[in-house]
Amino acid sequence: MSIALNLIAVALGYKMLTDALKEKAAVRLLGLVLGTLVLVVAVASSACSLMKCMSMNGCSLMGKSMCPMMGDKTGAKPVTPA
Repeated sequence: MSIALNLIAVALGYKMLTDALKEKAAVRLLGLVLGTLVLVVAVASSACSLMKCMSMNGCSLMGKSMCPMMGDKTGAKPVTPA
């Protein structure tokens, strides 16, 4: 869920950047700085969440044995519907 929220923050940062380009000098600079800051923090947070999920400790949301990015680490075969 945190990755989804971070992606929403990336979209809002991008929107701030595009809106800032339409403004005058002082407001434009402030919008560019804030938009860039939001983008950088959101992308870094997304990368941190993803790396935490892929670490040896496993994903905190799925338990220590499974990670949606790495698959089941217990060796169990996936159940497929018939």
